[in-house]
Amino acid sequence: MLKLDQDLGGILKQSAKGSFILMIGQILSTLILAIGVLIVANLLGQEDFGLLNTAMAPVSIAMIFQDMGVNSALIKYISQNRFEKNRGNLKVFLESGLVLTFITSFLLAGVVFVSSGYLAEKVYGIVELSPLIRYLSLLIIGQSFLTTAYGITVGYERMGLRSGLQIFYNFMKSIAAPILVYIGYGVFGAILGELVPVLITGGLGLFFILLIYLKEREYSGSLSFVDATKMIVGYSSPLFFSRVLT
Repeated sequence: MLKLDQDLGGILKQSAKGSFILMIGQILSTLILAIGVLIVANLLGQEDFGLLNTAMAPVSIAMIFQDMGVNSALIKYISQNRFEKNRGNLKVFLESGLVLTFITSFLLAGVVFVSSGYLAEKVYGIVELSPLIRYLSLLIIGQSFLTTAYGITVGYERMGLRSGLQIFYNFMKSIAAPILVYIGYGVFGAILGELVPVLITGGLGLFFILLIYLKEREYSGSLSFVDATKMIVGYSSPLFFSRVLT
């Protein structure tokens, strides 16, 4: 009983520490990002900044469907299996989460990419938007893997790493876009300033996931890939629909 109380106390202490780190990271990231957006808006001017936001609209809508609650499911099942010391199941959840992320992100990015011409001409009536929407569709892929990395690092209670990724991403974004716009690339520079940071940080996230996965490979568990996928989908679906409906 005493050992259980000590374990519970340790978990609560670690959870509180992790939450504090996440909060600090979120505050810093928000401040950095806000500064970058203000600079880009000022450099682009009202017309070009409006064009950028218009091109971002279909991508932002697609991003609502991007995660589908997989991130939350990974946090739950990774944390649960780590607590229960079922390390053999962890690699299966990692595999399932990454496959689901890969499928949904490329599918959504493909839909936005293919429909960019129709959206630009028929919906917005601005032909110039078509290539901008196509470029921005890559954001969906980068953001999907970055979000998955966030979930996995939180599940492993690597709050510092999670916050570090977020701060690094927002810092790069707040610097890259203003510089590219300032040197004369205009709206295209702002788009590159969106794409490059998320793709680089998403790649870093995948690298860290790979390192975690390699540590889990030596363990075997009773859970199959199909079962893990069903569990993730079963847990994430209600979260996804509630988020969409609200």
